[in-house]
Amino acid sequence: MLTYGYIREATQAHLDLDEQETQAMNLQARYHIFANEAMMAICAVKPKYDYFKVNIVEEYTPIINLGNNAFRVATTEEIEYLVHGLARPNFADTADTTKWYEDQHIYLIGNAVRMPSDFLAFANKQAWAFVVYDNNSENFVNGEVITSSTPTRVVATKTMFMYTGINTVTFQQEAEFWIPYKGLWFQFRSGIGDDDPIDMPMDILATIPLYVAAQCLQMDHAQKANAKRAEFELALARVSNTDFLAGKYITPSFR
Repeated sequence: MLTYGYIREATQAHLDLDEQETQAMNLQARYHIFANEAMMAICAVKPKYDYFKVNIVEEYTPIINLGNNAFRVATTEEIEYLVHGLARPNFADTADTTKWYEDQHIYLIGNAVRMPSDFLAFANKQAWAFVVYDNNSENFVNGEVITSSTPTRVVATKTMFMYTGINTVTFQQEAEFWIPYKGLWFQFRSGIGDDDPIDMPMDILATIPLYVAAQCLQMDHAQKANAKRAEFELALARVSNTDFLAGKYITPSFR
């Protein structure tokens, strides 16, 4: 796997400027900004198709605050203290409990769930739910679901979840859900090091330095900048889109 150092060196090669000159112009400190701009343009052509995987529960099991931002799930005995109002252990408050579970992508029924930070748009692909239906056929037809340790993958329908905002989803029942979306391949941040791995297809990785170089050159070398922008557009046209998510299924109306 290539690293950010490759992008920096490739950008340097496209700039055709020595490293001291780029440092004097404070260009290297801006590489990550321009790389994110390139990523947005590239992902309009070739987004990263992925699933946002969440677990939905009716209520959170209380957790114990161990101090120093450390928590654990309360034991049955500790919960009994809470139920009977006895001398209680150090239970976490509601805010800490919610954050601890949501950091693990565990959310409550009925709450709006925000998509991950690399989210660009919802994908027109099939969403899945992992549930177990009761053996009683009447319950199955009514759509009543019982969770267990051996869930079965089923098509997630509008009775199970709904899109409730530009980047939020709300769920109506307990289950594990996989929500398809289009995302960014990588998010560049200030302070990224040469040894940091960049996990993305090679055609994208090779396209980013052209955009970064074009942006760096446009201030003092407009002609070179236009040439690099043209190279970027050509490379972008050669980026091949890949879509590994299954298409949507047609489900019976009674579901």
